[in-house]
Amino acid sequence: MRVVTHPKANQELKEAALYYDHNSPGLGDDFLNEFSATLSRIVASPARWPVILGTAR
Repeated sequence: MRVVTHPKANQELKEAALYYDHNSPGLGDDFLNEFSATLSRIVASPARWPVILGTAR
């Protein structure tokens, strides 16, 4: 499976992690770890999520 993201998604992800970390030190890393784990679950079993457009899930 190939993961494709919007060009601004990586920047938004970094900004979100910084925001969380600013409010509670370490929370930004927890957020990024959870994001990574969730993405791994999606890649491992993409059919668990509905098709939203063409082949995009």
